[in-house]
Amino acid sequence: MEFLLKNHEDSAHTLLGEIRRRLRALEQDSCVQQWCHSDENVSDAIFRAQLMKNTNLFASKKILDSVVEYLKDTKIEVSDYFYQCQIECLSIYIQQGPLTTAITLAQNIVDQCKQCSTRTRYLFQACMLLGEAYQSGGDIVNAKTSYQAAKQIATSIGDRTNAKIHIVWCRHLKNDNTGVIDKLNKICHADLDLSVKGTLLYVLGCIHRVLAHFEKAEEMLHNACQVFSELGNKIKFDICQSELGRVYRATGDFSKALELQKELYQSALKRGDIANLGISCSLLGFTYQYYRPLHSSNPDLNLSVQYLAVGMQLSIEVGAKDNAGWCLNNIAKAYIKGKHFHEALQLCKKRLAIAKETGNTTGEGTAYGNAGLACRGLGEYNQAAEYHRSYLKIVGERYLDKAWMEHELALDYMLLGDYECALEYALHELSTNSTIQSHYNTTCASDKSKVANFEKNHARCFNLLQYILVEMGKHEVALVYADIGRALSISDLFSSKHHLPSGCYSRSNYQAETLNTSFVKQLIDYFHEIVNRLNAVLVFYSLIDLPIEYDKEENILLYTWVIFPESSNVHFTQQHLLKSDVSLFRVLCGREHEYFQDASLATYAPSQQHDTDRWLRDIVLSANTSTEEDSSTYHVPCIAEMDEVLVKLYSLLIQPFEHHLHIRIFKKIIFIPHKSLMTVPFSALKNTDNCSLISRFVVSISLSIHLLEQTVAVMTKHLKEDSSGALVVGNPSMPSAYFNPLPGSEIEAIHIAELLAQSKQTVLLCGTAATKNAVIHHIERSTVIHLATHAFEEDPFNHTSSTPSVAYDDFSNKGTIVLAKSDEGCSGMLTSLEVQNMMIPAELVVLSCCKTAQGRVTHEGTLGLSRAFISAGSGAVLVTLWSIPDLHTAELMKRFYACYVQSRDAASALQQAMLHMNSELHLDFGYWGAFSLVGITPGYFT
Repeated sequence: MEFLLKNHEDSAHTLLGEIRRRLRALEQDSCVQQWCHSDENVSDAIFRAQLMKNTNLFASKKILDSVVEYLKDTKIEVSDYFYQCQIECLSIYIQQGPLTTAITLAQNIVDQCKQCSTRTRYLFQACMLLGEAYQSGGDIVNAKTSYQAAKQIATSIGDRTNAKIHIVWCRHLKNDNTGVIDKLNKICHADLDLSVKGTLLYVLGCIHRVLAHFEKAEEMLHNACQVFSELGNKIKFDICQSELGRVYRATGDFSKALELQKELYQSALKRGDIANLGISCSLLGFTYQYYRPLHSSNPDLNLSVQYLAVGMQLSIEVGAKDNAGWCLNNIAKAYIKGKHFHEALQLCKKRLAIAKETGNTTGEGTAYGNAGLACRGLGEYNQAAEYHRSYLKIVGERYLDKAWMEHELALDYMLLGDYECALEYALHELSTNSTIQSHYNTTCASDKSKVANFEKNHARCFNLLQYILVEMGKHEVALVYADIGRALSISDLFSSKHHLPSGCYSRSNYQAETLNTSFVKQLIDYFHEIVNRLNAVLVFYSLIDLPIEYDKEENILLYTWVIFPESSNVHFTQQHLLKSDVSLFRVLCGREHEYFQDASLATYAPSQQHDTDRWLRDIVLSANTSTEEDSSTYHVPCIAEMDEVLVKLYSLLIQPFEHHLHIRIFKKIIFIPHKSLMTVPFSALKNTDNCSLISRFVVSISLSIHLLEQTVAVMTKHLKEDSSGALVVGNPSMPSAYFNPLPGSEIEAIHIAELLAQSKQTVLLCGTAATKNAVIHHIERSTVIHLATHAFEEDPFNHTSSTPSVAYDDFSNKGTIVLAKSDEGCSGMLTSLEVQNMMIPAELVVLSCCKTAQGRVTHEGTLGLSRAFISAGSGAVLVTLWSIPDLHTAELMKRFYACYVQSRDAASALQQAMLHMNSELHLDFGYWGAFSLVGITPGYFT
């Protein structure tokens, strides 16, 4: 391992030493497994050896060797038992190495069996295992030849399916994917041998993964695992599990990937399976390059290199050249991330040599890709582009890698100052990503999978496109692509619930690889049409974080587009933000640690004289810390403490376009925030004159312009329909002693029900009546829904656990509303996933619970309860960014509903309620600024 940096070499040797110690101990334990023919007959011994392959390969081989020696001594080495033992030994050599021995043994068995017509079955098995040995060693040409020989032999003994599967697989491994899935699907039929069926499902899963059909890959591999579990084949079960881990890694679920890869590592180590031990170390090392545990700032590259180096060494010992080369390539990738560019480039060249020797086109391509990254780190941009073009020429249908190379080429040309070429490749990447995304749409992929796939694989494309277009002066085109990349999955869900037409945002309109001028103009015109109809100022933000090698100052760019009613222009501004600036966006929720790679920059202290840290601790108190807090003891943020934060946020987010607001009187603003801006309390922002935004404007939030367009269409329909029907829930009987009762919420619910009953048929559910089943029954039939109870971002029963339940790679839509139990088997928990799967066409949902606006922030908006209700078809959701005392919430809600029942305009009603709290009751923004309205209601138009 002399090619490693010294610290990596030492840690790799330590891990490798521990593995070898465990393997030696296992081998010594196998000594007790000596076979004696006087104690056990040959048939039983072979059967026992076959079973032991799942637990101790050393012991299994020792038994088989003893049987073979006995058969040779008794001159019956031509018996079926002899060939059976040889075949079993051959399979063990493939798992333990060296592969050269396995290949020699396989060829000897083939030669011997050819001399006897009664040994056809063993001849077939030997040819299949010979192909497997060649394939493990990376020799795909000889592997395919062996499988073809097995196919010919199988003609005389019956089913040729297994050989045909492996021949098609070899085509895929040579990067020839034309029609491979169709061929394999034709093989699939009900009467397949169970073992062959498992192999077919595994191969299909592998190919679907490479082609970025991740949902299909997951399905196939799950089924393969089930087959091999039924057969009791632990080795093949583990291999399928590890491949499933690669699917999870590819879709961004690194925690799940690590879980399965660690299982393979432990299982392979326990049975002495050196080949799979090498593979598991390789996969663990690769996943550790991307995995960030909760609250961790960066992946552990040292750990990544340690496992990759050990995986490479074990693969070399077995003779698995391709896996060794794969490890080299990924060590190079880790060195690139660690800025060891010279070392990385040398490793890439070694990998390139191995790939060309074995004819591995994919390995050759990824070596080109990483060599390009290393050259770019060294400032050799032309050479970087040359390497990246070399991979693009041979990438074939590996769509993830194709998109990767197109992205890197866009960056190469951007660094070379050729923005036209950069734009061309960025648009190619967009088209490739659209192809990948289309597979999710056609396979009914889960919302979680769509979000994870977009965040991991596609978001970078939209960010880069915006940057290039802005640098080229195409600000309006940049806005179009910025909006296309927002809230795609939630928009699809909302649209499907209401059966809306695709409209201007048909996917086919933006899959083209060249900019469609008429399409862009059509959308910009439509943006103006929406703004004019709503008579509101539209403010659209984008936070762009470019690769470190391009942006030397490590600044983040803030783009702001503003569209005013009755104006034909789109006003654009851009600012360079320091990370300390961006920390302000989250400081009011105390969640800035999720955004930053450098944890030391995660806290912004506006003034040393104020105890801001104490305020932050108090403001993120759980909703369960007390029942009905008295305002004298419940510490909420006050203007005196947070003046500098609010004014600074105003100067960053509002001031750049503020002068346009004075040209004529505007009353309404719709903000479309991005990433951490979702946590900003826009209503409470104020200028240097101490004038808050809510005192001058009606404020609301939308996740994207196209989702706003869809909401307008649905709310227009609501205007024409009967708005009767409201559901009010307050202080359910708590399903566990873990939850404290909320008597203040019950009083709030009763007052609100009385207000709503003046114009709507209202159902009030409190105490034991507010069961989960009762709420579900009424929630889909109500146009206004008010829920005043406990709510949590995660499963509340995990809160006492010392292990974080949310990881960096978890894109599930978390959130839980606490209700009364419907029966003994009911938890009383209404989850975001359950809400999302309902049809809830309410015009307004009010989540009068603590911190319901919180959750993981993505391009889809905040993953949580608000997103769940919008996905279910609701037009607007009122949520909170932090906890507020019950009595103050009740006061705000009373004024809010008094206005809402008159206007059906939630945004205007919220403004009136906030002004009541601020101007009339003289309460600081901590008591009212947490409320945020996502979406619009029917009265907004009038």
